[in-house]
Amino acid sequence: MRRIKKQRFRRRKAAKRRGYNSYERRDGTLRTWFSITSYPEYLQSELWKTIRGKVFATKGVTCHCCRKRRATSVHHQEYDYKTLAGESLDHLYPICESCHKRIERNSDGSKVKNFETVQRRFLKLCIRNNSGRDD
Repeated sequence: MRRIKKQRFRRRKAAKRRGYNSYERRDGTLRTWFSITSYPEYLQSELWKTIRGKVFATKGVTCHCCRKRRATSVHHQEYDYKTLAGESLDHLYPICESCHKRIERNSDGSKVKNFETVQRRFLKLCIRNNSGRDD
């Protein structure tokens, strides 16, 4: 647990240094580097299907958050170029649909608009469900 807290602190510090990876920045990267006009279009692309397959092949199909259910989604914890291009899988995590909804959706079912909130929810859920595990 201590290791996860240190990782979270380092990520926040790094995010402040480089300018935050918001959804707007993600969309700009997709338009500029990949000629993809929207995030839903990216999720339908062959590039994403390949990246998604690599994540499941290397990190397994068990949910990273709850460690109980089968992962059906891959969660982006960062939207930098290397992650979006599939050059780095470090910030991509296999998670189940239930955990993904808890991270990405408000209680009324609407999408969380603030990326920093989504990142906090992901870390909080993983820490709560994996206390005592270091990975």
